[in-house]
Amino acid sequence: MNNLIKYGIDNDLATIAESKNLNISTIKNTSKRNLVDKYNLNDYQATILKRSISRHPIDEDIIQELLERSAFTCCICKGHKSDAYIIHHIEHYNKSQDNSYENLAVLCPNDHELAHREGEALANKITPKNIIRAKTKWEKEVESNSIKRLALDGDVNDLDYINVNRVLELALQINSEIPITVYTDRLLDNNLILKTGNINPELYEKYNLNKNTPLKFFAMYGSTMLIQHYYEMLLFTLSKITLYDLDDLLKISEIKKGIVGKYCFYSGGVYGRTYKEKIIDENSTPTLIHIRRKPFFVEWKVDPMYITSSTASWRIGRRPVYLVYGKIIDIQEIEKDGEKTLLIDIRPYAFGIPNKSKQRTPDIHYRDIDYSQYE
Repeated sequence: MNNLIKYGIDNDLATIAESKNLNISTIKNTSKRNLVDKYNLNDYQATILKRSISRHPIDEDIIQELLERSAFTCCICKGHKSDAYIIHHIEHYNKSQDNSYENLAVLCPNDHELAHREGEALANKITPKNIIRAKTKWEKEVESNSIKRLALDGDVNDLDYINVNRVLELALQINSEIPITVYTDRLLDNNLILKTGNINPELYEKYNLNKNTPLKFFAMYGSTMLIQHYYEMLLFTLSKITLYDLDDLLKISEIKKGIVGKYCFYSGGVYGRTYKEKIIDENSTPTLIHIRRKPFFVEWKVDPMYITSSTASWRIGRRPVYLVYGKIIDIQEIEKDGEKTLLIDIRPYAFGIPNKSKQRTPDIHYRDIDYSQYE
């Protein structure tokens, strides 16, 4: 990071100064006239440099967080006016000397000038309230876009669930043929999968396994490769359709438009129940992961056949932060604690622990669930 940015100097001018070997010490010890004559700066640039370095520098960690959460882009024009940016004090520095995160925003030079216009009646003046609203809204948009990119990239540490049959069904529905992954040839060479894309049923006989054995029991026989193969296939397929952020769909206005049938992802905390059954087969009881965000209650019914490991079975009940992919299949109005609630049923394809999630504490709560209804 160019140190001059910490003094509220825009990145273009900071780059120019750096190219002329002008550091903070040199600027402090050089007169404005010499900055113009010796370093070929114009009068305005020299004035800005001399005035800015008299301030206390902004903490580098605060700047880094601010720039990342704003995507290094002006929160007012969102980069339409200029790619250049400057760290702006919402309450002007000469009044507040406040370098806190809350008092800073990323603006382009054009909007920075508008923010410093004097007089309430001036046209196009950008007020502190305008900036605060724009900053909050823009940071949420940047975060949502970032999480969506991570979702499409499949950036997870541990994949706890991958429903192979659903992935294959979706892949055939969207693609003309089963997608090839970096694992396909090795899996075929080792007879772990068939050309149809399915897991080779001979595995069950070869290793004396029940045909309904879930993926977790393939640990010594290529399970990691199988899991990643089907996950990569899912991500490839999702990249060819519209994938929605569930947070954007949990709005009454979106419900009225219709969300059933849409493919979506959710990134955040969930509640669930540790799966404790030792024998898992086609008759095993499904478990649930769920969130509640009034007036919505969202649940994903999890087929234990596709839980990928014993650790995953345990983790589901420990309030994990998950990245969940699924398809909305139904919405029902139910009554919960005397309140009308919209129950949203999502068919999960896969979920795992993301390397990055949204910077918020999800509004999620336990719900008393009668699991016997699924037995």
